[in-house]
Amino acid sequence: MFIVSGAKIHLFLPTILYILTIHLYFLTFTHFLFFTLHFLFLFVLQSKDFIVFLQKNQTTYQMKRNKKTFYTLLYIAGIISIWLLPLQAFGSIKLDGKRLSAKDGLSCNTVNDIIQDRDGFIWLGTPNGMSRYDGYQFINFTNLSKNSGQKSHHSISQLINDEKHGLIWGYNPSNILCSFDLETAHFSDYFDKENATLLKNRFKSQNGMWLFSGDFGVRYLTYSNGKFQATDYTTKNGKLIGDQQLQMTEDAKQNVWIASDKGLNRITPDGKSHLMLKNQHIITLTTDGNHIAVLTDKGDAFLYDNSGKLVRACHQPT
Repeated sequence: MFIVSGAKIHLFLPTILYILTIHLYFLTFTHFLFFTLHFLFLFVLQSKDFIVFLQKNQTTYQMKRNKKTFYTLLYIAGIISIWLLPLQAFGSIKLDGKRLSAKDGLSCNTVNDIIQDRDGFIWLGTPNGMSRYDGYQFINFTNLSKNSGQKSHHSISQLINDEKHGLIWGYNPSNILCSFDLETAHFSDYFDKENATLLKNRFKSQNGMWLFSGDFGVRYLTYSNGKFQATDYTTKNGKLIGDQQLQMTEDAKQNVWIASDKGLNRITPDGKSHLMLKNQHIITLTTDGNHIAVLTDKGDAFLYDNSGKLVRACHQPT
């Protein structure tokens, strides 16, 4: 048991209270460290007859104050200060907010989606088109169609950033897809009058955009030099095993996997479709990039690698 000499306890307790009060007042790491060291100097230098009694096995040992005592206390204070540094840094974070509205130039006060492009600009999808914010002012884009004979649909419900190709994809509630080229600063829109109501789902891969539905199949879109290129994967052209209850995912090698109620297809980056599994109703499709896991409605599980090789197959008990 450690006992502090009563002769100097009147210096010890007030100094402790002094340190705690100062620390709570400033709440910063720098002030805490400064006043902790100040406390150590006061405590050690003013307590010349400071004595600690160690009582053990009914034997009392007396140790006089020396440099080792001071450096031990200094070490303890340093450890405590380092431990409190992350807490102090976290507590000192200050966030500033600013409200932006139509009064500041935004096309509409209703915002459906927000993304940030590779150059740092903020893009907002609104019922009145797309707005770009550079930190100072807005630039609004309301005419998203290049076709004079087509009715312009202003509302943008979803924005998708394509950093690889320098594109901002905008999706319309009427299933119209537009693309803003960051290099040329021009819009292009994709609208298929015949299948507009069918292509209502979308999936963004590394190389392009996929539109799909249970009544049509899958359409793969790429954009280059102001033009869209489309490739269809359907049961009619034999590139898809099934077109109902479609699910899509992409692995680390940029293969796109398409699951349906009839089986599983793998689309390689060259556009070729490979049948991986048939006569299976797939209810779950997921990947970690290197492996693709599939689960059917009958409890059968299949694991593939991103080269298309079946690694393992088993039956999950219900």
